Amino acid sequence: MTAQPTDERTRIREAMDRLLAGQHTASNGSLTITALGVEADVHRMALMKRHADLKDELLHCAVPLVYLSHYP
Repeated sequence: MTAQPTDERTRIREAMDRLLAGQHTASNGSLTITALGVEADVHRMALMKRHADLKDELLHCAVPLVYLSHYP
């Protein structure tokens, strides 16, 4: 793996951690692919194509959080 995707993956993971913790810094904090891209400074299509596993991981983690926020 080249340096750019490794750096992107690091930024995506850090952004995912911030979003899931509710500590967003660059996005609106929503648990969406768009917000993850903004938070990680990675184009949304890179998330959809090169880093689909991380995108899926965010969605997998976000579903219970969204559900709990609507049904406490």
